[in-house]
Amino acid sequence: MQDNGSYDGINFYIQDTSSDNFGNNSFNMNPEEGMSLIVNNGNNSRHIELIANIGFGAALYCSDNLGNSSWLNVLEDAVHIQNKAIVGNVSTSTTPNSTLQVAGSVATNIRTLSSGTLADDDYTILATGDISLPAATSGNVGRMYNIINDTSGNIAITGTFRINGSNSSGYGLNNTNLGRSILVQSTGSAWVILSRY
Repeated sequence: MQDNGSYDGINFYIQDTSSDNFGNNSFNMNPEEGMSLIVNNGNNSRHIELIANIGFGAALYCSDNLGNSSWLNVLEDAVHIQNKAIVGNVSTSTTPNSTLQVAGSVATNIRTLSSGTLADDDYTILATGDISLPAATSGNVGRMYNIINDTSGNIAITGTFRINGSNSSGYGLNNTNLGRSILVQSTGSAWVILSRY
């Protein structure tokens, strides 16, 4: 054990027996603030930090020397995951029978847009003017937007649409049946219309 000069808790250092050098590997426990576990490998290419705070929750932070990082926050009332995929089937209350199974209501983003381009975190758009879809790319394959004409007239949607085997540069919504709204999905190169009403 080696003293690091801090007296607000207990610190342990772990030595790699294949080396004569102490790394930054440490365990710190503070009775008032909680606990933290920090592990760096010998060449500092990977950093793992576990922080547990009494009355708050726990956070796991991982990073490497290339600037990649991910977070897993387990709070008292929520779980937050950043820059990391969830592997396996997920369910809200029971053993899932699909990749995602929700046993309850579902909420998605909804807002009014009078002009401009839909954002990455948009889902339902109440369009009150001409708008644009973002370019369909490999970075948004599978993304869906639900676009509703919230006017009594016509609006234009600019974007690359794949319709009947060919591409078109836009689509119009009106105030009649099957023309008021569309649900679109990105193929990675164009937007296809899944449904309309």
